Amino acid sequence: METTARFNAQSALRLAGVIKDLLNSEVRSQARTLLALLLLFALSVNALNVLNSYIGRDFMTAISLKDMRGFAGLGAVYVTVFAASTAVAVLYRFVEERLGLLWRARLTKQRTAG
Repeated sequence: METTARFNAQSALRLAGVIKDLLNSEVRSQARTLLALLLLFALSVNALNVLNSYIGRDFMTAISLKDMRGFAGLGAVYVTVFAASTAVAVLYRFVEERLGLLWRARLTKQRTAG
């Protein structure tokens, strides 16, 4: 028989407590920095995705209008934004993993000490 975990008020309070503990622990400066970077990279990925959407639209318009000059210019911009999006997404994932490891180490240390 399979049971499902439910997220309720008690779970929310526990999660808030664990987050508060991490952000007030001895590694708080590193945790806060990683959290700020995570937020920055998340916003950056979304902004680049929106930009990529607009560039893709203009790129396809240039193709449909048989505008070779616009096609070439927008193609270069399209590739550049795609490369930037990839780099930011990789950095986002790296920071996410680092924060996860930091948090896990903190929880393990807290559990073995208590």
